Amino acid sequence: MEKIADVLVLDRVDPVRIILSSRLLFERLKAVSFCVGRDRNLPILQCIKVDVAVDSLTITTSDTANTAITTLVVESSGVISTCIQFDLIFKLLSMLADQNLTLLIDPLTRKLVIEADSGVYAFPGQEPHDWPIPLAMAHVVQAEVKTDFFCRALREVLTFTSTEDIRLVLGGVLLELDSSQLRLCASDAQALGLRQIAFSGKDPGPVQNGKYQLILSSKVAKALSSIHKDNSENSVSLSFSSSAILFTGLPNGITILSQLIEGDYPTFLNLIPRQNPSRLVVNRSAFLLALNRIEPFASTGNRRVRLQLSENGCQIFAEDLNNSRQAREYIQANYSGNELSISFSLSRLQYAVESFTTSEIRLELSSLSRAGVVREADAPEEDANLVLVMPFAGSDLV
Repeated sequence: MEKIADVLVLDRVDPVRIILSSRLLFERLKAVSFCVGRDRNLPILQCIKVDVAVDSLTITTSDTANTAITTLVVESSGVISTCIQFDLIFKLLSMLADQNLTLLIDPLTRKLVIEADSGVYAFPGQEPHDWPIPLAMAHVVQAEVKTDFFCRALREVLTFTSTEDIRLVLGGVLLELDSSQLRLCASDAQALGLRQIAFSGKDPGPVQNGKYQLILSSKVAKALSSIHKDNSENSVSLSFSSSAILFTGLPNGITILSQLIEGDYPTFLNLIPRQNPSRLVVNRSAFLLALNRIEPFASTGNRRVRLQLSENGCQIFAEDLNNSRQAREYIQANYSGNELSISFSLSRLQYAVESFTTSEIRLELSSLSRAGVVREADAPEEDANLVLVMPFAGSDLV
C-alpha cells in the first residue's frame, strides 16, 4: 500500500478500489477498441468511460456513430465514473503478465492508479460530462439469431464490401430480415457475397410482418465477426429502428449500438443468374492453393487470372507480359458444358473460394458477360449461400 499512497498522497482522499484480472481487462478493452474515437476535436472519445458499481465495472467506447459496452464482475468498494485515455491503458495492459490488478480512482480528480506486480501506474482522469448521449431508438423491431451462425456469415461476406467512398451503401453489409429468414449481403460491384440464416422457434424473426433492410457499417460488422465464440446454443438479439441497431447477448456481455447507413441497397437477388449451363466442381483447397501459387505471376495492373475449362478439367493461367512472367497450372475437376475460357479478378476469386469451408465448390457460368456463381458443390439450385464474381468481359454487378 505504500506504493499507492505515494501516488495519491497529494489528493488525501479515500479512493474507490477495484480488483480484477489483468488478462480479463485487456481482453474486454480489445473487444470494444473498434469504437474508440480518433477525432482530435472530441478528445474525450479517445478515452474509455469507466463506470464502477457494486461488484461490477462497465467500460464504454464511442465514436459518436457507434457505441460498445462491456461489463465485468469485479471486487469494488464504491460507485464512481471516470474517463481514461484508451491508448495509454491499453498499451500498459498489453505488456503485463496475467495477474490480479488493484485499480484506485480518486473521487476528486478522477485519476486512475493501477497497482501491478511490476509497479504503480497513474493515469489522468476526467469527469464524463461531455460523453456523447447514446442514439435514441423509436419503433423498435426485434429478432434473434444464433450467434455463431450470424458472426460466421458476417465474416464470410465482409471481404466483398467496397472501400470506395462513391457509393456509401456498398461500404456496409446489408441485413435483410423477414419473418422466416435473415439474409446478409455485401458487394463492391465486381463481386457479391450472400448468406442466409433461417429463423426458428427458439430464435424468432421479427414479430411484425413485412421485410426490413438495414445497412450495417463494415466497421461494426468486422467487430462482430471477430468477437464470437463457437457456441451454437447462444443467440444474439437484434433490436432495430429505421436509424440504429442494438446487438445484445453477445459473448463476454458485450453490447453494441450502431447508427445504420442511410440509402437504398441494390436489389441483389435480381443479379443472380438462374440459367447456368456450364458447371465446374473442384476441390476447394486444391483450387485455392493453385490460385495462391500463380498469384506472383499475375499482372500488377489488372490482377487477372484466366480459367480454361474443358472435359479434361481446369487450367489456370496468369501472366505479366511487361515483366516476362507467366504461370500455368492444371487441376483435376469435373466440368460439364462447352469448352470455355474466362477471366476473373484473382483476388475476388480467392475471396470467393475462401468464404466456403466445404471440401468441394461449384462454379456456375452462363456467358462471358454474366456473373459466375460460386456455391458449395452439393448445394441445391435455390441455395442462397453463394458468391457472385463478374468476369473481366462483364460490366459491374450494380
